[in-house]
Amino acid sequence: MSRAIIIGYSGQDGTILAQKLTLLGIDILGISKNKTYSTISEFDECLTNILEKDNVYDIVKRFKADQIYYLAAYQNSSSQVIDDEQTSILKSSLEVNLLALQYFLEAVFHFSKKTSVFYAASSHIYGDTSSKLQNEETPFSPVDFYGISKVAGIELCRYYRDKKALSISVGIMYNHESIYRKVGFVSLHIIMGALEIAYNQKKVLMIGDLDAKVDWGSSYDYVDAMCLLLDNNANGDFIIGTGVQHSVRDFVKIVFEFLDMNYLDYVQESSSFIKKGRNNLCGDSTKIQKEIGWEPQVTFKKMIIDMVCYFKENIYEI
Repeated sequence: MSRAIIIGYSGQDGTILAQKLTLLGIDILGISKNKTYSTISEFDECLTNILEKDNVYDIVKRFKADQIYYLAAYQNSSSQVIDDEQTSILKSSLEVNLLALQYFLEAVFHFSKKTSVFYAASSHIYGDTSSKLQNEETPFSPVDFYGISKVAGIELCRYYRDKKALSISVGIMYNHESIYRKVGFVSLHIIMGALEIAYNQKKVLMIGDLDAKVDWGSSYDYVDAMCLLLDNNANGDFIIGTGVQHSVRDFVKIVFEFLDMNYLDYVQESSSFIKKGRNNLCGDSTKIQKEIGWEPQVTFKKMIIDMVCYFKENIYEI
């Protein structure tokens, strides 16, 4: 039976990926925040720290995975913190997004060379680009520590792919959503705010620039892309995006209309919610479409309505 390791398994993508692989009959070892979960009892609930090299080496050597999905990421806005905190943010970003990744790649090189690796990069690597549509040749131009560390992660993957002949697929992931989206993202801020208004728990939803545009896709589609890349041994860097932008206003309108409300009666823009320093990004996924036949299946509207229905049913039990 095939085996897969998922680093960052309790996050949005990791949760969906674990469900998908389990249904396919693949044994998994999920690692998240110093804990593990496995479908193999030998590895169930054993402690694992991805920042401990010997620990990582031992896991890779013992588990003998066919595939490794590196989805772990440390992300924190560095635009509104003092200098001392910025140093701490950079340290954590490099530890999780680069150093631990290197431990896994080196472990694969020494103990499991047939293992295929997927690394989840981010559109943040293009944070200050002048290109309206980014592809794999677009120059990196990050504007925050997260983007900088993700660029470093991509370069590290290229090194192990080119110099040590490992099979590594890098997915440059654009914004993607699902029912597993965590607090702190604008999508959930909109949905939860609209639900609170619908059930008379608040009167106004404050939000940033309604005309800001985002390349928004479904996490289910993007997880499918990860799996297809490794199943096809697709070595290289690949944009995973929809190639279509939608405004925050578009997102808001769909949510409020589904709840039988006019967003104009409840939504107000506030400069305090606007994040500076990032252009509108949009990904050209031509390469992944041509090489493995992947393209998005879930529409923007369906993605949003599925999320609204889920949170409505699970929070308000309607």
